[in-house]
Amino acid sequence: MAYSSAKNIQISMNQLISVIIPTHNRSNTISATLDSLFSQSYNNIEIIVVDDGSTDQTENVLSKYESRIKIVKQKNAGSNAARNRGFKDSTGEYILFSDDDICWESNAIETMLNALMYDNGASFAYCRFKLGWKKFKLREFNSGTLKKINYIHTSSLMRRADFPGFDESLQRFQDWDLWLTLLENGKRGVFVKKVLFKIRTDNPITKSTWLPSYAYRLPWKIINWKPKSIASYEKAKAIVQKKHGIM
Repeated sequence: MAYSSAKNIQISMNQLISVIIPTHNRSNTISATLDSLFSQSYNNIEIIVVDDGSTDQTENVLSKYESRIKIVKQKNAGSNAARNRGFKDSTGEYILFSDDDICWESNAIETMLNALMYDNGASFAYCRFKLGWKKFKLREFNSGTLKKINYIHTSSLMRRADFPGFDESLQRFQDWDLWLTLLENGKRGVFVKKVLFKIRTDNPITKSTWLPSYAYRLPWKIINWKPKSIASYEKAKAIVQKKHGIM
């Protein structure tokens, strides 16, 4: 099922939403992420930032917001461990895992919550987004398609009761693994046909790991060589496929 923002549902501000942000050495982007969350039309939210062992100026940047957010510090254990830690410290009926290089549209949380109110059988709401200039249109939820490709971003609004936890052993595809686990638990998502956030591409980590989708379909075997990022992608994909029996 897909949700259009034209289908407005009357919602109150009674439902607390926990926004959990894992961060590691992103002092140059975390402020913009937080500012976009403070500007949300739906304001009954708690923001939990898990500093995953940052060694840059992240601590100083976060200190400016300490009266408005909850800051959790831990030794570097990876983003999945940070997300799980943030979840344990959260109290909201709904959970939103936000990356630390995202800028949210001001109506993002309200729109996704509306979608879950509209489709009360859905466990999570996901939306379209932009990566720099490129718009990812995505598609309606379909279990068969989800088993073939990962098309749902980690930053989606989820019912707390349905969250199964992130697999901390995974280095990539933690989002795909999460949605497949929910699918195996009999859960599904609702698609919001609207761009609700943008991922910054001036971040060196983002720029070094992202490649356009066609790059993964090129016949690298013919020339007996492939970029390390492609090989890493294929290895990580195989791990998730084996875990869920979809190879």
